[in-house]
Amino acid sequence: VINAAATDVVVLRGLDINGAPPNAPGLNGIRFLAGAALHVEECLIHGSTGAAPNGNGIVFAPSGTSELYVHNSTIIRNNNGVRIQPTGSGVASVLIDNSRIDNNNLAGLKAEGTDNTGGSNTTIVNSSVSGNTNAGISILNPVGGPIIKIGAD
Repeated sequence: VINAAATDVVVLRGLDINGAPPNAPGLNGIRFLAGAALHVEECLIHGSTGAAPNGNGIVFAPSGTSELYVHNSTIIRNNNGVRIQPTGSGVASVLIDNSRIDNNNLAGLKAEGTDNTGGSNTTIVNSSVSGNTNAGISILNPVGGPIIKIGAD
């Protein structure tokens, strides 16, 4: 769980985060609540299959304006690979580059605007989002809700 100051930048590099310890499903690989930015570099995140609302490889749920960068990483065999869900007036800017988000039980990438007014912008470059059971990319946004964009401007 990352709950840092609004100006803090957190870097996670070269980690193997296994959410499936013996006899118990993992909650979330990485859960981000606050901070200026999170960089996930050269990481393997797998096995987080806890019951909803958990079970995410990465859950990015900032309450302020925050950035997520996923670079050269593999996110596999979770319920959701990456879940983007800012809260309150939070704004999420996300860049996923040269990564695999494959073979997750639900969505590879799930962007939700149902609990906030700020919105999010996600760009996926040179990456794979495939083999996920329910959807590669899922966008949930209420009518009149915040803007959620996937892709390059």
